[in-house]
Amino acid sequence: MPGVYGLSNAREWIFVSGTDDIRAALLGHLQEGNTTLKSRAPTGFTFEICHPSQQPARVSRLVAELSPVCNRGTVSKEARAAGEKNDLREGASPGILRPPG
Repeated sequence: MPGVYGLSNAREWIFVSGTDDIRAALLGHLQEGNTTLKSRAPTGFTFEICHPSQQPARVSRLVAELSPVCNRGTVSKEARAAGEKNDLREGASPGILRPPG
């Protein structure tokens, strides 16, 4: 199932990304070795079903709003190509993805 997803713990958002297969992406993260993502001990997972053509812009907006530690300073190549500015209008909502806490 294609979409965007976020990993968090009780203190912070850790990672936000988009994929063509949310389940496979999550399982891949669980199998990773010693990574920054794993060192943050993710305990939360949430997702939105999203068409692949809309994922880069959606991920860019969520990264700008949530500032996940593993995404800081990054904007996807697709988002740059689409001209996404990595910013939000005041009061914009990220949908079902909400900051932990």
